[in-house]
Amino acid sequence: MADYTPPDDLIKLRRDFLAAQKRLPAAAGQAWLTLQGKCRELAVAIQEHKYWREVDDPKAARKALEDAVGGE
Repeated sequence: MADYTPPDDLIKLRRDFLAAQKRLPAAAGQAWLTLQGKCRELAVAIQEHKYWREVDDPKAARKALEDAVGGE
């Protein structure tokens, strides 16, 4: 099995996404809309990261990313 070690910038994107997502329930109005937009931007950046084009098993690579983030 290949070693899937996600790059630091992808780990940071995922952590930022999870942090923003965690703040959503407490946000309201314009703050919620802004935060939701940030979540969308981060989700796209994660999905389109070049790392995914370099791996042969995206499912295992996704698990490695979640493990690197700490299962948050």
